Amino acid sequence: MDDVAIYCSSRSPAQAGQFAAEEANRVIRWLADNTVPVEPAKTEFLRLAKGQQTDSEPIRLESHPEPIRPSASVRYLGVWLDPTLKFKIHAQKVANRGQRLANCMKRLHTTLQGLPPAQAQKVARACGTATVMYAAEAWWPGKKRVSASTKKEVSTNSRCLEDILDKPIKALARAVVPAMKTAPNSAVLREAGLFPTSVWTRLDKARAAARWAAMPDNHPVIERLAPLTANNAHCKPPPPTRLQRKAELPASPPRPRPLEEPTLQREKAKPKKEAAREHIKAINITPVTTRLVYTHGSKQGDKTSWAWVEQFPGTPTPAKERSGALARAEVFDAEVVAIHRAISSATKGPPRRTRVFSDNLAAVESCKHRPAPSSQKEAIKVRELLNKRKEVTLEWCPGHSNIPGNENADTAAKRALGNEPEPGRPTLAWTRAQAKNKKNQIVQEWWSTAAPGSYREKGLGPYPDAQGLNRRDMARLVAYRTGHGRFASHFTRFNIEADTPECECGAILEPRHLVQCPRRKKVVEEAKAKFNLANEEEAHAFFLGKGYKGIGAREWFPRLFK
Repeated sequence: MDDVAIYCSSRSPAQAGQFAAEEANRVIRWLADNTVPVEPAKTEFLRLAKGQQTDSEPIRLESHPEPIRPSASVRYLGVWLDPTLKFKIHAQKVANRGQRLANCMKRLHTTLQGLPPAQAQKVARACGTATVMYAAEAWWPGKKRVSASTKKEVSTNSRCLEDILDKPIKALARAVVPAMKTAPNSAVLREAGLFPTSVWTRLDKARAAARWAAMPDNHPVIERLAPLTANNAHCKPPPPTRLQRKAELPASPPRPRPLEEPTLQREKAKPKKEAAREHIKAINITPVTTRLVYTHGSKQGDKTSWAWVEQFPGTPTPAKERSGALARAEVFDAEVVAIHRAISSATKGPPRRTRVFSDNLAAVESCKHRPAPSSQKEAIKVRELLNKRKEVTLEWCPGHSNIPGNENADTAAKRALGNEPEPGRPTLAWTRAQAKNKKNQIVQEWWSTAAPGSYREKGLGPYPDAQGLNRRDMARLVAYRTGHGRFASHFTRFNIEADTPECECGAILEPRHLVQCPRRKKVVEEAKAKFNLANEEEAHAFFLGKGYKGIGAREWFPRLFK
């Protein structure tokens, strides 16, 4: 036994302390009866109270020589709790840890040498932001909350917490990206693949809501997400808690049920061309009385459909066809539904050898081995039917490999995209996809207001695109992108008293000189011819990462300095 936490509540702080002491003494006696010692030095006592309802009276416990006084903060499950649950102490402690990591990272490299930016980014995200934003989905108050008295939205005054946590995040970004101190923070964060606290917390909220939606009903977190009820009929229900606000979704999918331990069985998939040849060969020698069923799922925009076709060996045209559309579902769900409908139809009549094929390996594994959380109900029914009717089998076949049955099912599924969707709740896969889209939308919203003007002109997005460069090339690229570097305009802007920087060709060094230098003319002309760059302006934007998925910055920009 490691840690024991006891929570007692009461309208009176003194009475709550008395209840806690009585409960703690009962636990101590039980531990003593089972020869488990208690360390008095590690015993902590925290009194939670609203406003000015504080009580500094200590409590006395058995086997503790000294009374236990209330602590200013207590660390529980990695989160520092304070008496008013403002979490400012927790924010300061994790910010200090993040700042120490940033300082250690800065010692690993200089501006031009040392740890490559790609590896530094992984360290910053895996160790830095994971420490600073640890358990933020549980303790972060959000921008607004519902007042318990007025039932109106009020501010949570979380700006002070953002200011505390932004400092180590910016320090981590500066440790990753070799940039001038005057470079804009938003540009440095973008090149480091990090975001400010206001964005991280919204991303954590979307991620946590999707994760909690996949938990079964008996999970302890789900019990706390149930709506609160009023004490009596004359009272209004209390406002949603911090955890409930984080778990809000536009529509909730059905929760999966707990299953047994995952099986080690997996479907074996051969290379596509080889599997297609073997499949066609096996079908050609299949008895003509065997029923062949091909299933397929399709998605176009917000529309999702399923279909299955039934045919016999030697007859390329389907003998039977069924299809339909689903609302708020993904392709995986459509594949599972198609398999379920096909096998249900095959098992209604008298026993007959039937082979059901699907080109979605994940859906086949979900229906045969361990049902996935999304569309779990249908997958469980399929597994039950397969175990009950041995003459029906489910197999994988390669898709889009000129297999007649698979192509017929694909055509039928695409035709069904125009059908009226079946009513039903959203699936878990769709909920996760919406959460992913929401996270991308949050990042795009931040970048639309925070992007420096030089990045907007080049059409650079919010995600890093040149992490494969070494530190020297990365420093040059960031300098040319931001305009903060050894440029004459930069020296003039910040009143730097030094000789005007000049290029090796003798010209005054400016960001636009990147493609004007005669020493780089050969590389510039080669890029213009290969990528159809009309003029110098397009060439300059190309070398700094505009268009072509950033290939100009990753591969062509370093060639300018060789």
